[in-house]
Amino acid sequence: MSKLHTLGWAVVLTALPVSLGLAVHTPAAPEPEAVIPVDLATVAVQRAPFCDAVDATEISAALGGSDPQTVATWEPGQVTQVTPDVDDVVNEFGCRWVGTKSAAAAWIYGPPVSPSTARRMSVVPQGCVPIDWQAFGAPSTAYLCGKRAVASGLFGDAWVTCAISGQGAKGRLKDWCRAAARAASG
Repeated sequence: MSKLHTLGWAVVLTALPVSLGLAVHTPAAPEPEAVIPVDLATVAVQRAPFCDAVDATEISAALGGSDPQTVATWEPGQVTQVTPDVDDVVNEFGCRWVGTKSAAAAWIYGPPVSPSTARRMSVVPQGCVPIDWQAFGAPSTAYLCGKRAVASGLFGDAWVTCAISGQGAKGRLKDWCRAAARAASG
């Protein structure tokens, strides 16, 4: 074998694995952005506007996978529609997203709330069923009224409520409340 022939085989035997390695190498898919865990018993919530900070994918999940058809936000002192038939001056920072088959809302009472006032507010309305759920603030309450699931709790001096209505609302409530609390924690 000539030196040229040996050199040719050396080039082929070196280049082949290198080029195959380059050809089959595919860059790793980017890691999905991790959702920051929120301790729902202790997160620090601000009594301030927060709706723009709620993640769009979490809104869609709260709405059962649909995009919102309507969005409403409000701040203390504004007149807003509190029920289909009632407009009132509100005392909360809040938002509501309505999808095709469900709705999600969250609001923070504007003025500071004391622990004793929060204990009085932590009741399950008549006709509703308590939801066995770990703390959403302290004190807190969570309940189901028909197809509407609600949780409220005190975070420092901020009284926070989150609610979902529609089929399967109870199963989506905890993730929705976590999303709202994360957005309100700044």
